[in-house]
Amino acid sequence: MKITSPIIEEIHAFRAQYARQYGYDLKVICDAARQNQRQSGHEIVSYFVPGPQSIRP
Repeated sequence: MKITSPIIEEIHAFRAQYARQYGYDLKVICDAARQNQRQSGHEIVSYFVPGPQSIRP
């Protein structure tokens, strides 16, 4: 049973248009999102905590 909602349909349409705008290239989409984030002027917070496998000698 699939439930449809105008809100969900709008989200799907926006996501499809956004992906199409960047040629469905995930790297390009992420780069654009990071650029928008930097230009927003908002503080960027990272919750990344390096684990033992991410420490390089």
